[in-house]
Amino acid sequence: MAPPNSGPLDAALQYQGQSAPSICPSLSSVAKVRACVNGAIAEQKAMFTSFQVSEDDLQTIVAFLQGREYKQIRITCSDDYNLILRFMPGFTHGAMVQTLTYMIVSALTASPHLPPGFHVLSHVVIAGGATVQLNFEHKRYKEPDQSFYPGEDFSWPLVVIEIGVAEALRELETDARHWLSHTPVLNMVILMTIGPQVAVPDIDELPVPCINIIHYEKVVSTNDRNTGPQVEVRKTFEKSWTAREVISDYCLPLRYFFLEGSPRHQALQLLEGDPQIVVPLKEILVLRGIIRDSWHRRPACG
Repeated sequence: MAPPNSGPLDAALQYQGQSAPSICPSLSSVAKVRACVNGAIAEQKAMFTSFQVSEDDLQTIVAFLQGREYKQIRITCSDDYNLILRFMPGFTHGAMVQTLTYMIVSALTASPHLPPGFHVLSHVVIAGGATVQLNFEHKRYKEPDQSFYPGEDFSWPLVVIEIGVAEALRELETDARHWLSHTPVLNMVILMTIGPQVAVPDIDELPVPCINIIHYEKVVSTNDRNTGPQVEVRKTFEKSWTAREVISDYCLPLRYFFLEGSPRHQALQLLEGDPQIVVPLKEILVLRGIIRDSWHRRPACG
């Protein structure tokens, strides 16, 4: 249960979306970016704001955002903007990230299909919002809410988690596609959105927000006979965790947490089918309860 002083709910009350980008966005200064970030933190107002900055200024901004006071700011980018900043203040966002991470790690360690000698701390590295420099023509950086790396190589994540409000879904889905298009070994982006509040209260009459989980993956398409197999980024899974009665166990491909070509990944290929890790229903209900309680305790919107 969220503590009484958990603070404002992550962005659901205050999110301000971005308009479509111009063809040639004008350059923003370091001072403008810093003022925008400091203002959002001071007001505890959610932010998903796009900038175009010079290459030198981008390096400066990425460096100063590594400071402790900016630990909740997430750096990302798109094909149109080389700097996009996300900020979700409050208790709920952090609790969602950490609880979902715990659920996945618990499912990993409990899997009966793990290769011999597997140790989660050695073979799956949990790196949080570690900054990733994309495989891109110009310098581009992204920071997820959570990331899972192979133990053999810390160059690129294998799975990332991004959490936001439903009002930012379009931006989050664009971000997921961008992640997968410019990160060579990334297998999956897990998106989780919260809000708005549903019309029917929960079984104990408390309000509950919409909660949705979405997967984006790289999928091999063989539709075009002229070009042969093509790798596409697609939405492969979408599930609501809003109503208790429709929630079930949550499954993820075990192979996605191992680097392709590694001994552990090769061992999984010898198994029949596509082994899954399974997050049990009871753990999903715990996460749902944390989200619901923090939503219920949010301050009134003035």
